Amino acid sequence: MENSLEKKQRVNLLMDLYEDLLTEKQREYLDLYYHEDLSLSEISLIKNVSKNAVFDNLKKACLHLENYEEKLNLLEKHQKRLEIIDDFHGYVTIEEGKYHQIKKMFLSLKNEVVSLKRISFDEILLDENLSEGMSRPLNKEERNKLIKKAAQY
Repeated sequence: MENSLEKKQRVNLLMDLYEDLLTEKQREYLDLYYHEDLSLSEISLIKNVSKNAVFDNLKKACLHLENYEEKLNLLEKHQKRLEIIDDFHGYVTIEEGKYHQIKKMFLSLKNEVVSLKRISFDEILLDENLSEGMSRPLNKEERNKLIKKAAQY
């Protein structure tokens, strides 16, 4: 059986993937409990409901997240894009990152992220000689690739 930290990590990862599929009420309860780290009692006071009602809402919302994952397997697919090289290095391939997604992915595999280095943006390899926070203009070929990619959406 997973411990509470593992459950919290899993729910947070599932929320990142599926929160748009939940009702606003479900998102609010999950956010208060898992993101804001409020107790059932604190949430019951805020929502003016019983602790049992809070518990039931959280349980149902988590069940919905697990059902979405069972059908869509997005978390599983994300974790397959994560390759641990050794105790200190790994490669991650993601299409879109949000809310410290890479850190959460590594944490779900019981690894801590100490630093990140982006090596490409879409198909554009980043210049290794650029200092942190610096940029360079895109060449014509790179611009055209990005414009073509953006037109697909």
